[in-house]
Amino acid sequence: MEIKKLNSILLGAIEEDGSSDFREQLGQLIISIEQAQSKKIETVVDSIIAELRNSVFNDMSISNHKILEEIGANDYFGLGALDSLEVILEDSSFNTAKTVSDLKNYVKKRNEFIRIIKNLKSGFDQLGFSHHISENDYEFGLLLPSGSNYDDIKIVTKELNKWDKAIKAYRELVGLGPDDTKLTLVNNGSLEFFTENPEQVALCISFTLERLFKLYKNLLDIRGAWDQLRNTGLPKAQERAIKKHEQDTYNKEIDSIVTDVVKKFVDKNIEAGRLNELKISIKGHTNYFAKCIDNGLVIEINPPEIAEPEILNAEETEENKKEKAKAKADHTARLKQIKNLKRGLEAGKEIYGLGKEVFRMLTTGSIDTEEDTDQEEIE
Repeated sequence: MEIKKLNSILLGAIEEDGSSDFREQLGQLIISIEQAQSKKIETVVDSIIAELRNSVFNDMSISNHKILEEIGANDYFGLGALDSLEVILEDSSFNTAKTVSDLKNYVKKRNEFIRIIKNLKSGFDQLGFSHHISENDYEFGLLLPSGSNYDDIKIVTKELNKWDKAIKAYRELVGLGPDDTKLTLVNNGSLEFFTENPEQVALCISFTLERLFKLYKNLLDIRGAWDQLRNTGLPKAQERAIKKHEQDTYNKEIDSIVTDVVKKFVDKNIEAGRLNELKISIKGHTNYFAKCIDNGLVIEINPPEIAEPEILNAEETEENKKEKAKAKADHTARLKQIKNLKRGLEAGKEIYGLGKEVFRMLTTGSIDTEEDTDQEEIE
């Protein structure tokens, strides 16, 4: 695992432990069970559920969540902690002594874990391991699937080259220069590559991915209905019609995605001829993202931590009243934008784990033979 990302996760765990009521709630739950206070138990359990469902760990990116699991933190934060508690409470629901004993043991292990990560975090800080994303940039991750042929240098190089071309195209679309993509972080434990780009690029790509996730689910529903009909003896003519409907659905939505991306994000200074070339390029990269989803490649976008503007902590005066109001509005709008981005990409966590090739044969008709030429054409 990558130490700088690990250090960032440790910080999040320590901060959440210090700011949440989970530790105190566990103590209250144990006392309530020991004293057989059924109403109190119900109240405390409800508050624990609310606390853990609001944990920042539930919104973690796939790469960060993998680190969380590797260090054994999943049992102590967010929905993972909720699952652990539900097991304890359900397994010994008729044995109060065992429930209390298991809860105390859980608290002991959790406290020991917090102690360990605090010491580890302190050591990392002293050694200068820190992972920080500029407030103006978003972190993009390309996570290659393990246990596949992605340990071949040629294949990894090819994917990184496609990723570089895609980012360049979106940068140019929003009015930034098509600079070469710089790797800012590499997690070589599971072939994860990270780079940073401005917010406009993040919004373009997240918008595209969100629409692709919806298309993926739509096509999955069509396939499900198709399978049911096939079991009833679907005539060949109707089967061909359904296949055509799939292809038409895919083509129509890809065209719609490209049109909407250009409409929402294009820089007005791009001249018409170059804009037409970019539209073709964006369509090619949208097809590439669809293939990534099918092939188990994960594209993730991690927003920066946004600090509250300093002016909001200043005493309001007649002179700074308008400036404070604007700073507050801008800050609120950006936080909302980040929240919407995270929500839009949430479906990807479910989809990446399905392992179904929904887009196969719909992108170009031959995913194996035309993939390379597609990329050459859209440069």
